[in-house]
Amino acid sequence: MPEANLTALTAFAKTVTDSVSATDVLSILGSAIGAGLAIYLVMWGARKIVKTFVRSMNGRVGV
Repeated sequence: MPEANLTALTAFAKTVTDSVSATDVLSILGSAIGAGLAIYLVMWGARKIVKTFVRSMNGRVGV
């Protein structure tokens, strides 16, 4: 029975490596990192704008 499991696992590994390449994995990781960076920059900019607006309403103008 263990040989059947090993054969099935080997067949599964071959199927996965044939259908998913390293380029696909790197592309997905790059997209995820890019999206995370974009979200971070948008949130940072929004906080900066809100903080500057609130400070200007209190009479303190600055960048």
